Amino acid sequence: MSTGNTDKDPIDDVLEEVLREGKFKHISDQRLVGLRNDTLDEIEFALVNSHLELCLICEYRVQFFKETEEALEAYEVTESDREVIKRVLGRINERTLDWLKAKDAKGKVEEP
Repeated sequence: MSTGNTDKDPIDDVLEEVLREGKFKHISDQRLVGLRNDTLDEIEFALVNSHLELCLICEYRVQFFKETEEALEAYEVTESDREVIKRVLGRINERTLDWLKAKDAKGKVEEP
């Protein structure tokens, strides 16, 4: 005697299994970015949203990403920031010149 519905589509079982397993796996950063950029296909979108309904950790990650993006967009570069950038670029240029001089002197250079 069968207890199941014989009209049930086998894909329903697969989908239920994926959703069950999805409860215990956190959403990848790549998928979170896809959610933010609205680039997920319909299935990925449904899986991500169903996971977010159940997982506070991933929900907080989405909120953190949103807040970080907003903070970065609102940030204004200061004169102090510009000075730090100039110093760092200057040091990179110095190291590059030192490396090129060593290369010319030896004919070959080991990578730093």
